[in-house]
Amino acid sequence: MNIAQHLERAEPDKLALIFEERSFTYGEINEMSNRVANALIAEGISCGDRVALFLPNMPSFVIAYFGILKIGGVAVSINSTLKANEIKFILDDSNPKVIFTTEALRVHVTAKELAQLKRIIIAEGNTKEEDVGLNEWMAHSSPKALAMDMAEGDPAAILYTSGTTGGPKG
Repeated sequence: MNIAQHLERAEPDKLALIFEERSFTYGEINEMSNRVANALIAEGISCGDRVALFLPNMPSFVIAYFGILKIGGVAVSINSTLKANEIKFILDDSNPKVIFTTEALRVHVTAKELAQLKRIIIAEGNTKEEDVGLNEWMAHSSPKALAMDMAEGDPAAILYTSGTTGGPKG
């Protein structure tokens, strides 16, 4: 079972998400998630690899989340309001291979300290030389993909506590 399969089974023309002035159907979310899944595979990301979502509430979070799940990746959600030391701890602890973030949050990501990091994808704002914009990154990926089947005990996400009794715990 893979929760992304529910997205694939939904009525494609039915409204799935409304954000500010834009709305998305299940079909649109599925197609964009497929592009993310295929782009992740092209980066060498595979089942069990950790991918960080360091994003505020925005459609890119949903799209990337489903794309990660489709390939059996492990989504690591990082609260965009955390302090710099908490963000660093979560990134060091989870050691993601790819990070989705925004230009504004990018300042909290020190890529050279993350041994496995292959790519930083900017979902909103301008990119640095070593980063890539989400739309550009997805543009050449196929809109066709199927979520892989996962076993009952396979991890899908790592959620961290706020660290009220010490550092955050995943």
